[in-house]
Amino acid sequence: MTGAGWGVLVVVLALAVMTTALAAKVRSLSNRLDATTAALDELRRQTLPLLADTRSALRKADGASRKTDALIDVATSLTNTADSASRLAYKLVSNPLVKVIAFFTGTGRAAKRLAEITAPSSRTSRRLGRSSSAINELRRADRDPKALPYAPPIGPATPPANAPRGTSSVERHVRVRRNRSK
Repeated sequence: MTGAGWGVLVVVLALAVMTTALAAKVRSLSNRLDATTAALDELRRQTLPLLADTRSALRKADGASRKTDALIDVATSLTNTADSASRLAYKLVSNPLVKVIAFFTGTGRAAKRLAEITAPSSRTSRRLGRSSSAINELRRADRDPKALPYAPPIGPATPPANAPRGTSSVERHVRVRRNRSK
């Protein structure tokens, strides 16, 4: 064998060793690929039920979320309706109610004043200069308008000539202040 034959033999042997090493690596990679495929199959078998459970939980949560949104919308609508109704009731009732209250307050005051004026022993009737006989004449005039030959006095009456001085409230007030300053 010559040098070229030996060179070819070395190259062929080197290629055989490399081919064997490459075949061993490919076999090792094939084993690893099979193990990885088996692990992935096991993982798929375990995760598919979990994924299905997750999907059903998401569907339930979505349904609950929609129900909650619907309930919130209904509650908001009810709140707005109640608010509008209370505003409307306030607008409808407040002004007439104030007028009714004012009317009855004024009527009550007028009735009280009328009772004071018509009572024979009241201070107001004395102040107006109406005696019990004058009030009786007024009452008769209510029943029979021709019963009174004259119109009764309506304004503040002058005190009787024999009344003591200082009987008005102003004069009493002045007298009290004079007494305090002494």
